[in-house]
Amino acid sequence: EAKRDARHQRRLRYMKKVLANIRGVVVRGAGRGKHLGIPTMNINMQTPPELDHGIYVCRICVGDVWRTGVMHFGPVLMFEPQNITCEVHVFDFNEDVVGADVEVEAISFIRPIKKFDTVEALIDAIENDCRVARLYFHGK
Repeated sequence: EAKRDARHQRRLRYMKKVLANIRGVVVRGAGRGKHLGIPTMNINMQTPPELDHGIYVCRICVGDVWRTGVMHFGPVLMFEPQNITCEVHVFDFNEDVVGADVEVEAISFIRPIKKFDTVEALIDAIENDCRVARLYFHGK
């Protein structure tokens, strides 16, 4: 009972901060994130949210389990500038969940989307985004 109450209290704390809620299905992507060492879930959104394009601290529910991560919402400027995508790098998770229904909560804005001059600069930025998001959750 106490464990459930603690989970409920954490959930309420997060609910106050949700900037957008995105529902969709995980689809197979181009595999660029995995190739860069930062795999992402590509979300086919039911309805794109009213949300500024950018990088966000997020939570994602996969199979009734809430996990933490970083979300990219908007165009992938280095590779597909014409498409608006929702991609989530889930911390400490490495399962193939293509076809799964998911719910994503954008919680805190990290930075705007930027086109990088090199893949190395992109990787550095993503790794920094991950550090920021992990600090967000561990600081709560």
